[in-house]
Amino acid sequence: MVSIKRNNPGNIRHTALRWQGEITAPGEAFCNFSSLEMGCRAMLKLLRRYINVKRLNTIRNIIAVWAPSSDSGNNTSAYIDYVARSMDVHPDDTISADRDTLIALASAMTRVEHRKSVPRSVWLDAYRLL
Repeated sequence: MVSIKRNNPGNIRHTALRWQGEITAPGEAFCNFSSLEMGCRAMLKLLRRYINVKRLNTIRNIIAVWAPSSDSGNNTSAYIDYVARSMDVHPDDTISADRDTLIALASAMTRVEHRKSVPRSVWLDAYRLL
């Protein structure tokens, strides 16, 4: 099994909202999840919310919020370009929140965040937990 730091493939920041399966200790900046599937579930759920509720339905808009250039260390334009190329879409194309698109988006974002891939079977298990 692949090892992703904190079982948090999207490097989701800790907030007052507690995710299912979250085991973050007080004072930690990033969420810690009990399993990789639970971290993947949180990422998929958050991306689905970005697309369906916040209407951030392009890769450019999603990544600009997920990894803003105002956060030190983020190369947001390179992040956008990598994810768009990985998904074979233009950064400004409208994307949907269907299963395969969410998994492709989350997978590409995880490769940027951790330089590692999560197996598709884990993403599928996580999607079933939504």
